[in-house]
Amino acid sequence: MILFCKDIENELSEKEIKKIKNYIKETFRKEKKKIKELKYHCLKEREIKIINYELLKHNYVTDIITIKLNNEDNIVEAEAYICLEKIKKNAKNENIEFKNELKRIIFHGCLHLLGYDDKETEEIKIMRKREDELIKNVSRETKVLK
Repeated sequence: MILFCKDIENELSEKEIKKIKNYIKETFRKEKKKIKELKYHCLKEREIKIINYELLKHNYVTDIITIKLNNEDNIVEAEAYICLEKIKKNAKNENIEFKNELKRIIFHGCLHLLGYDDKETEEIKIMRKREDELIKNVSRETKVLK
């Protein structure tokens, strides 16, 4: 089960949300993992900065923090804390559409749960490529459904 907070649901269409959920499930399936539960919570900048410091000792606002709640390898139960304010700023700074940046961040959190990392330059490139593929697929299929 994948659940989004109301703030995310207000930013994306029902079709977009359905496609995102389907691509998340498919991505996990390809990695031979199953989602038991994945919840996305929306936080303000101040709140996510506190959690970022408490959990990771990073003293700054971030766009997403993903936490795996169980220890099973092939079954994922997790929570993702997402900051729409930060995502809007990122989209503006990168001169991209907010919805696409939001989708990228949603997928970014999922990729972390699958073991992808973004500490090194090469890791960042790999993650970004995978995020872009997922966004492209969701965007293409959403247009076809309209």
